[in-house]
Amino acid sequence: MKAVWATLFLVWPISVFPQCGFMVKPVSATAWYRRDGWQLPGLDGAKVKGPYKVSVNGNPPAWPRGVTLSEVIAKHKRANFPEVQFENNGTTKRMEAAEFGILQLWRWDIDGKPYAYSYELARPGLACEFSVDILDNKGDGIFRIMSVPGHPPLTRNLQTPPVPEWGKHKS
Repeated sequence: MKAVWATLFLVWPISVFPQCGFMVKPVSATAWYRRDGWQLPGLDGAKVKGPYKVSVNGNPPAWPRGVTLSEVIAKHKRANFPEVQFENNGTTKRMEAAEFGILQLWRWDIDGKPYAYSYELARPGLACEFSVDILDNKGDGIFRIMSVPGHPPLTRNLQTPPVPEWGKHKS
């Protein structure tokens, strides 16, 4: 009988296990555009620490010119993402409402102006963590692009979220 249970466990589709991140229907890529912008949970009443002087083995990271990183200390450690509908590549999609615990929240600036927020999130009651970036692609303060995985600065290979055209320095 133990062999039957072990076999079932090994061949049971992974899709029956609870999803760790966002549930988007129909399923597609891991970057989503929303014309009206995405909600930025955790910023209400938050305090910003930084920008930090970042180094990797004593050297500055190879980031685009003008990019800095600050930590956002969220007043509330819960991130509630409401259900939303949005268009992506001509297809209407729906993201289900979800609540996550905020483990870390970071703000990326270009010349002092926020262009991305990186969230490290966890589903309450599940042993899973994931990251997401929410980006301002036009420089107007509306954060229209959400992408998974994000770029939390927790690794030695410190990468910034993609810098939008408005933030690229012209040489």
